[in-house]
Amino acid sequence: MPLALFEAAWPAPRGIGAGCTTRAGGASAGPYATLNVGAGVRDAPERVAENRWRLLAATGCEGIQWLHQTHGAEVFHAAQLPASPRPDDRGDAPAADAMWTERRGLALAVTVADCVPALLCDARGGVVAALHCGWRGATGGVIEATLAALPAAPETLRAWLGPAICAACYEVGDDVHGRAGGGAAFTRAGGGKWRFDLPAYVAERLASFGVREVARSGVCVSCDERFFSHRRDGITGRMAAVIWRR
Repeated sequence: MPLALFEAAWPAPRGIGAGCTTRAGGASAGPYATLNVGAGVRDAPERVAENRWRLLAATGCEGIQWLHQTHGAEVFHAAQLPASPRPDDRGDAPAADAMWTERRGLALAVTVADCVPALLCDARGGVVAALHCGWRGATGGVIEATLAALPAAPETLRAWLGPAICAACYEVGDDVHGRAGGGAAFTRAGGGKWRFDLPAYVAERLASFGVREVARSGVCVSCDERFFSHRRDGITGRMAAVIWRR
């Protein structure tokens, strides 16, 4: 089966490409079958490299910028094409959980397997950004750090939240509830646990800082076996949410 992106459904201006990979269309096997693009999950490096090449071809871009994601709030400005379209995201790639670019033909990719991938662009299509929003990053400032770094006012931005784990599949403890400050994204699950609607929390954070248009995919990666889910499967691969200026 060829690689086909799960396309973003959002009011992006013309010239913006965006979407998320599924499990289909790759060269990996076993728990990584088939389109694992995540390095550092013990998949064969040559298969990860092949999958990243296929994704690059699907975007039609000159290169893809990957990150060494740390569940933090660092933001990287991708001003130039990377030296390689498929660097090891734990070695050659910059350590950050968000990035932005104004460069055409450069795709930005964040890897996920439960966390929320957030893709942003401004209304004119002059700048794009990609964020990896796990609970640590989302509560730790990656959203506000990205908005502060972008050369565009928050009210001019549009956001798409890609496939991620839903509240019914995501239980957390009091520590996460406390760090997030509680709120409508949490419901009691019993036994000292909370069901956490991470996509709703990310959407609320974006709105609170002035982003007026936030679209959500509505797809749960744990419920939908087209996608990888670490919570569901344990050893598994990673999808990539990608955005670029054509």
